[in-house]
Amino acid sequence: MTDDELPGWARKSKSGWMEFQGRHGLTVDGEPGLKTLAKVLEIEKAFGDQPTRMTTPPDGFTFGGDELKRGVSRDPHLLLPGFAAKVESLFARMRAQGHDPMLWEGYRSPERAQKLSDKGTGIKMSMHCLGAAVDIVDEDDMWKATPEFWDCLGDEAEALGLTVLYRNGRRRDRPHVQAIPVKDQSRFRGMTEAARRDHVA
Repeated sequence: MTDDELPGWARKSKSGWMEFQGRHGLTVDGEPGLKTLAKVLEIEKAFGDQPTRMTTPPDGFTFGGDELKRGVSRDPHLLLPGFAAKVESLFARMRAQGHDPMLWEGYRSPERAQKLSDKGTGIKMSMHCLGAAVDIVDEDDMWKATPEFWDCLGDEAEALGLTVLYRNGRRRDRPHVQAIPVKDQSRFRGMTEAARRDHVA
């Protein structure tokens, strides 16, 4: 197995491993030794495909980072710049109210979108594929966040001019926040990349 084939948690930087070790009461040395890997496996067994949250946001942002699940991008740089700036503000607003939001997914490749569409859990031309949508969950409770978390996410996102799908008829898609109203999606998909960047600037 090559390094690129390893799951996201197995490709952490030394600082990423140190963050994980400190969070879980392990010896903090930045090395994925037996006890550290045992803790990783314990968490994965308990949470299945849910992330282990061993990541550091990229330069210029306070959210996102490396993949927590293979093929699920958390890189803010792949979002439309104007949208990424609003998501940064959204995270700041939520944190100011005592919440711990975490980016689960940002940009989505066409291949992943097709797989999700085939499974009935997504669409081929998702706003994610255009860098215009994110999925945000609670850092500790993930999708089982409190109603207060989801209300804060919705209120603050809408205050920034963003669209929250669960308030627009998609009750089961609480984490999804996108740059444009649902009614504008078809027109947005038909724009050039430059026009989309300007549209959400």
